[in-house]
Amino acid sequence: MSFKVGIVQQRAVPGKIEINIEKTFSKMLILKSLGVELIVLPALWATGFVYNRYHLLANKAPDIRKKIEQFSREHSMVIVHSLWLKDSIGYFQGSWIIEKTGDTLCQYKKVNLNTVLKEDMFLLPGNEACCLETSLTKVAAISDFDIYYPSYLRDICSKYIKVLLFSSSWPADLMEQFDIMLRARAIENQVFIVAANLLGEYEDFKFSGQSMIVEPSGAIVAKASDRDDFIYADIDIDLVYAARRKIKISPTPFTVIDLKYGA
Repeated sequence: MSFKVGIVQQRAVPGKIEINIEKTFSKMLILKSLGVELIVLPALWATGFVYNRYHLLANKAPDIRKKIEQFSREHSMVIVHSLWLKDSIGYFQGSWIIEKTGDTLCQYKKVNLNTVLKEDMFLLPGNEACCLETSLTKVAAISDFDIYYPSYLRDICSKYIKVLLFSSSWPADLMEQFDIMLRARAIENQVFIVAANLLGEYEDFKFSGQSMIVEPSGAIVAKASDRDDFIYADIDIDLVYAARRKIKISPTPFTVIDLKYGA
């Protein structure tokens, strides 16, 4: 089974929600015309990375989500996106998986907060992963700092996940690490990775895009520039099965024994 996935990488102007939505939607329409069925948007794509106003922008998130749901329903596309999220106990960075019908299948609260961006000083961490079967294949919604936790991703992928969908706000000065670790996580979990990275600036933070789509072999099949861009590629789920047949990675738990020299 194969289908096309795409990423919209649009400079997120802090606080300019309507402008950000209009430009992103126009690129999603182009991807739709190219046959793309699943789109991943970067973290905070509609609001930009704005800490001094996140509590206000979180209040606008429900209306933004309704627009995304309507777009998904009208154009029959699976969409994954990320915004600030407020609930009864505080503020989070949330991600949502929306089915082609416009129905929201999953709400994910970012589990591993990005300490480089000081998210742990402003936001609360979630405690559950978002893994589910869509009309296309079984996927998981992931966030950027999760790539520093291989065992966390391994647990998620053990649930027969075929595609990891990253909504990211990865800093420009660490993009080399992002590239290497995404490819490593694809290889060791034998999955496709679709990583949409934020583009824009906020105070001392810069986000350079360079979103990418990675095969289970670790090969990058599509990569965006460091400007406004969109990319797409075919996802052939048979490649996941082929990788798992070729290299069998046992999920069996192991014990680490600390041996001292001379013992």
